[in-house]
Amino acid sequence: MSKISKQQQPIHGAVQSLILLGFGLYIHYLVFSGHINFYIAPRMQLYVVMAGIGLDVMALYHGMRTFRKYAASKRSSRDSRDPGNHKPAASPLLRSVLINLFFLFPILLGFLTPDRALGSSLAAKKGINLGDAANFRQAMESSPLVGSGNPIVGIPSDQKLAEMFPKDEYSGEYANLGIQLFKKPVINVQDTGYVEVLSALQMYMDNFTNKPIEINGFVYREEGMKPNQFVIARFNIQCCAADAMPLGILVESDKAASYATNSWVHVSGKLGKSNYSDAEVLSINADGMNGIPAPKNVYVQPQSDFSFVNRM
Repeated sequence: MSKISKQQQPIHGAVQSLILLGFGLYIHYLVFSGHINFYIAPRMQLYVVMAGIGLDVMALYHGMRTFRKYAASKRSSRDSRDPGNHKPAASPLLRSVLINLFFLFPILLGFLTPDRALGSSLAAKKGINLGDAANFRQAMESSPLVGSGNPIVGIPSDQKLAEMFPKDEYSGEYANLGIQLFKKPVINVQDTGYVEVLSALQMYMDNFTNKPIEINGFVYREEGMKPNQFVIARFNIQCCAADAMPLGILVESDKAASYATNSWVHVSGKLGKSNYSDAEVLSINADGMNGIPAPKNVYVQPQSDFSFVNRM
């Protein structure tokens, strides 16, 4: 196998250093522009920043090492009396260029293409979660307080609440969260706990009929929806954009058509149920709606615990 000639080794090493530096600079660009939120969950961003710094160090070390080799080679050439040492050897220059381009391409792609958040096109491909909670609701139908879909007036006793929010070894946290949400005059869905709150509402949707709610998200539509319908949605990511999964609540309003797909909206209204795609899903009968700018962190993340409940 042919090797890179000594004359070309410094060039090859310098290009490798630039590639390492390019990856590092791209990470720093994402961090300082805030666009890293489009790709990486906040809890994982520290590791990405550390990787960027590591790439900077590697680029600096490799560049200095290449320079020292280049300087040593020049001294050796000057001191050598063998003219053969000055003869360039056959080199696989084309192969070296192609290999370097292979690594340069993603860097150029990252800098030249616009950064944008995931939207409706990906949600359509992955399928949005509107909460088919049939299994939980079937268990709740045995409760005398639920299953009819009639609004519940006042705050029941703790015993009645326990009956309204049945739980097992897997759903205990959601039942407790459902009780806390039930006691609130208005459910204001925040980014923290977004996934858990929607899950609790979907699991115990009969208990929340006519419950006021306020929520932010982007407008998602899919084929088959009525003109007065859309889904107010967010992407749930655990690590990065590659594992993003859309979730949301069906919204019904006479003003629904006024808001473009992928635009961000604030919706207020009352919770209810609707039939969609042969399933009974949680819905919002909106009585207020307005456009809002996209938040800094467009995605939401599942919480490792339910400590946010204490801050609600």
